[in-house]
This record gives sequence, structure tokens and C-alpha cells, in this order.
Amino acid sequence: MRCPKCAKRPKLVAVRIGETLVEECGACAGMWLPHGTFETLQQAREEHAVILGMPATVATKPLETVRYYPCPACAAMMNRVNFARCSGVIIDVCKSDGIWFDADELRGIVAFIHSGGMTKARDREVERLRDQARASESAHLQLQMERAHDGMRYGSATSGGSILGDVLGVVGDLLRYF
Repeated sequence: MRCPKCAKRPKLVAVRIGETLVEECGACAGMWLPHGTFETLQQAREEHAVILGMPATVATKPLETVRYYPCPACAAMMNRVNFARCSGVIIDVCKSDGIWFDADELRGIVAFIHSGGMTKARDREVERLRDQARASESAHLQLQMERAHDGMRYGSATSGGSILGDVLGVVGDLLRYF
């Protein structure tokens, strides 16, 4: 495989991080990990110590123009993703094959995991799903209220029952909701 970022596209070289084999570019220090390898690496605490102990390549990153790169395995364009939706580490992901990490991005992800970032990300996702469920339920109740109101206005029941039954049904749903 060849580096997706470097202009001369040097070949990636297999290197070990602890017990994990990754493909690395000697020119830019980027790394390629297949999905399964990355998932294993996220769980392996002893590998984290090796990654955190690796020397940093650059103290600060200059602002770069956003670019999309081809997957080193299949050449399809990779998507840019904020790891865990909140880490601030933007990685390049091929849905089929794996993940490209620019220099120090893997270290940033491991530091994020060690700081409790995954727990915070899961808590945020649970809260987002709860908010989404509340909004959906609220929209459903609003629709029921509008139907009951229309039934009262035009003198017809919405579901073959009585207008009073429709109104009582909406009131009952509201009481369960709150």
C-alpha cells in the first residue's frame, strides 16, 4: 500500500506498536489500521502505554486546507470523521477497509480514551437519543391534539370514535408524557 497523503506516495511499511502490526509512512508518520485492528487497539491498555510513550512528531499543527484522501487499500475516497463525535481528532475513514491516522492522531485518540472521553461520548449519545425520543413523542402528541381539535371544529371523530373519546385520549397521552 502507498501513503494517501504524501505527494510522492511512498510505500507504507509494517511496524509494531506493542503487539499490534500497523502500516506506517516513513515520510509523514501517518498510519493505516484496518478496522478490526483499530478496534482491538482501542481495548488494549498495554498498547496505549506504548502509543503514549512514542515521541511526538510535531508540537503544533499548522492550519491545513481540508482535503479528502484515497484509501490506501481500495483507492475510494475516505470520509473525515471526528472520532467519537466529540474528541476533536479528525480521522480519515474508509467504510470498507480501515482508518488513516495522520501523525499524532492515534496518540490523540488514546489520550482521549484515557481521559474518560469515551464515557463522556456515550453519555452525550444517550442524552441525544433521549432528546430525540422526547421530541418525537412531543410531535406525536401535537399531531394527536391537532386531529382532536380538527374533529371538534368540524364535528367528526378522527378514528371512528367520539370526539370526546379523542380528546380524552390526547389528555391521557399528555399525562403519561409528563
